[in-house]
Amino acid sequence: MRKYSYLHLFIITVVIIGSVTIQSCKKGKNDPLISFRSRAGRLCREWKLTNITGYSANNSVTFDGSHVIDANDTLWVGADFDITFNKDATVNFIETKTNNSSGAAAPTISDKSYWVWLNSKKSKEFLLLPQSVNPFGLIPPATLNGEFYIDCLKATKLILVCDDESGIATTKLTYTFTAE
Repeated sequence: MRKYSYLHLFIITVVIIGSVTIQSCKKGKNDPLISFRSRAGRLCREWKLTNITGYSANNSVTFDGSHVIDANDTLWVGADFDITFNKDATVNFIETKTNNSSGAAAPTISDKSYWVWLNSKKSKEFLLLPQSVNPFGLIPPATLNGEFYIDCLKATKLILVCDDESGIATTKLTYTFTAE
């Protein structure tokens, strides 16, 4: 009888812990079903930008990890963008690129500032980043408000979406990062 009650207690404990873990981890539709790290825990690390798709000011934009192409014209080659989210709510980024037409290296852009969750502490679906975080200057200044939706946040993959269709020139860019 005693074995049965210990086994019963163990199963109930596992079910409770498992349900709390599942409920607390999956916030975005593309997040992992089960994770033992919080959303902030998965976000706080170094990330490398590997892909951009979408449109900015009504022009199609792509980035393949090296080339930034805007409306079928290669703007930058040898492009690189790295960002680090820290647990103390600071964010650092560095951007390097070379102009495709002149072959000259553009000045390296880097900054250190702060990030915050834009919505409630529980859902954590939106990030507010400083306006200086604008990979390759693709977000038009009128649209650049620092709001990013987190579409996917896994241990090794982060997808941020900048979506503004309120003005004349619409912008919807999807940024894919991999953990370094």
